[in-house]
Amino acid sequence: MEPRHTDPLDSAAPHDPSARQRLLQAAAEIFDRKGYASASVREVVEHAGVTKPVLYYYFGSKQGLLLAILETGARDLALAVAAAGARAGTIRERVGNVCMAVHTLIRARSSEMRVSHATYFTAAELLPTFDFHQLDRTIVGELERLLRQGIESGELRPVSSTDAALAILGVLLLTIDQEVLRRDDRLDEAGLQRVLDLVFDGLRRTP
Repeated sequence: MEPRHTDPLDSAAPHDPSARQRLLQAAAEIFDRKGYASASVREVVEHAGVTKPVLYYYFGSKQGLLLAILETGARDLALAVAAAGARAGTIRERVGNVCMAVHTLIRARSSEMRVSHATYFTAAELLPTFDFHQLDRTIVGELERLLRQGIESGELRPVSSTDAALAILGVLLLTIDQEVLRRDDRLDEAGLQRVLDLVFDGLRRTP
């Protein structure tokens, strides 16, 4: 880990509210392209158009910057999932909203997703302290909540809400893997909807 640098004479950081976000975007792009271990602080700050003290002001170190990318992604995912699940509609529609929200966020933030994926499989000594499984728990937790409502209301047939949530999570994990691997055949929204329709046709309660 690079040592934390502070410069009491550097006053640029607090007066540039966009600097933090620019650093996150620049780091995600460079970590994605070169790998975290190979990327340098100099490259990140030059790409973001700031100085090294600004990076150290906001993140403390290169590893602190990586941790911020992971934490920001987890926070934004949780917000997107909660907002989508709270929208009005049938349970089928609300579960679809959650899945589409995750899919949209993954595609919009593909660099961050690939950085997170690569970090998960990096040597342990380079990893920041971060609970990678919170992402799965966030999605599964919201899906289970909605599916239980659908089962209780009679919209869905009585099955294990956990099993059903895991089946839907499997579809979403496929879209994540496709994005991480930049596959040419990765699912678009219409493709994701077709697969979700197959899952829900199996869950739908029939007379």
